[in-house]
Amino acid sequence: MGTIKESTSHLVRDYFNMEQDDKGGEINIDDELHEITPRIYVMGFPTKRKIEALSTHLNQKFGSYYYLWNVSEHTYDPNPFRNQVVDMCFVGYPCLPLGTIFAVSKSIISWLLTDPKNVAVIQCQATKGRSALVTICLLCLLRIFPLPSDALLHFTKVTGLDENTLFFPSQRLYLKYFSNVYVDHIKPNLKKIYIEKVLLGEIPKIKGVDNDRYDPQTEKGFRPYLQIFKNSKVVYNSLN
Repeated sequence: MGTIKESTSHLVRDYFNMEQDDKGGEINIDDELHEITPRIYVMGFPTKRKIEALSTHLNQKFGSYYYLWNVSEHTYDPNPFRNQVVDMCFVGYPCLPLGTIFAVSKSIISWLLTDPKNVAVIQCQATKGRSALVTICLLCLLRIFPLPSDALLHFTKVTGLDENTLFFPSQRLYLKYFSNVYVDHIKPNLKKIYIEKVLLGEIPKIKGVDNDRYDPQTEKGFRPYLQIFKNSKVVYNSLN
């Protein structure tokens, strides 16, 4: 589970990046589709402007031998991709649950083992943090790399992405959790944890907004609130 700050920031950043993507400009497939191995690829989010170019490229190159795993927070029309899309959407937090990371990896491995021609494409949103997390764990489970740190080094090398800005803190933490289970053979703690209180250190400073005042009539200003998600559904919202 991510912090309130990073959960909010990742939603804003991904939304902004997706909006910017749809404002025009030439689409460079090499910038949108990265070959991690000859059979594993990472792809950017297929926005309305990009979906035709990306689907055409995948259909022409791989035909029916590819499948997309969508681990973003948004769905899209799978028809351009021959309906070869698996939606694993988790809304509200930037990191997939540990069990889901293993489940997605198992699903991809099963697909790759079905036919030596099969290719897996992992896709999240603009930041690629979720895709990177799943891909790194997958590379270890396939025994391509012995350690997550080795897989991470390879991922950043072939994608050109900066390790320091690739992950949110919770995503890096979940990579450590995976390493604890896969490398150190530490069993996850199944004990229930109860949230007793949430502390907000300070109100985020937003340019052009008076943070000290909130007008409920105009809804201007900044009003902190808390949402709790379970299985991608809101089970608590302090605004209500």
